[in-house]
Amino acid sequence: MIAMDLNAPPVPEEDEDAFEGQVEEYNAPEEHMDTAVDIARRECEERKKRLKRERSDDRPGQVSQSPGHDQLFHTKILKSYDRSKLPPGWLDCPSFGHEIFCMVPSKVPLGESFNDYIVPGKRYSFKQVMHQQRVLGRKLGLVIDLTNTSRYYPVADLKKEGIKHVKIQCKGRNSVPDNFLLINLSMRLYNFYHVKNTPGSIYLFTVLMVIIAQDT
Repeated sequence: MIAMDLNAPPVPEEDEDAFEGQVEEYNAPEEHMDTAVDIARRECEERKKRLKRERSDDRPGQVSQSPGHDQLFHTKILKSYDRSKLPPGWLDCPSFGHEIFCMVPSKVPLGESFNDYIVPGKRYSFKQVMHQQRVLGRKLGLVIDLTNTSRYYPVADLKKEGIKHVKIQCKGRNSVPDNFLLINLSMRLYNFYHVKNTPGSIYLFTVLMVIIAQDT
């Protein structure tokens, strides 16, 4: 038989408070505990934000440097195949035609400075002109240049070889030469052939009415 003291103060309320406190202290961590998936997701988001900030900080420097480097690299690769520096249609035009009464029609030979803009095998300079005519048993004695510019080759290369050079500027773009140009051309040909004719010499008659545009 158990004796109870009815005058003792009730204890259950204190015990319940203590128990509830223990329950709260025990359950509180469970409510804020993250799973491994949550932690991984949060770390991934943080990395993305950090990378985004870093890229945003570095973007001005990259924009100012990268395009310049890429542009120079692109230009260096295509430099040898750039047609913009050549006379229009020059690459696909035959080098020279058949001899006509001691005159050889030819497209304009380009100086060595154009070599970087011409695909190997397509180059045509006065060195090659003289070699090709020499192979055909001809001696080049006079060059009559009908182009409207003097930027294509150095005349000094011809003078070193003792070759006469005459410049008669004719406009391109399907322009018709005037009478003065025709008379000048006729007199140059007549003078060289009848007065200073050298046996075996020929004329290199530079015809560029189609492939050479007028320089502005």
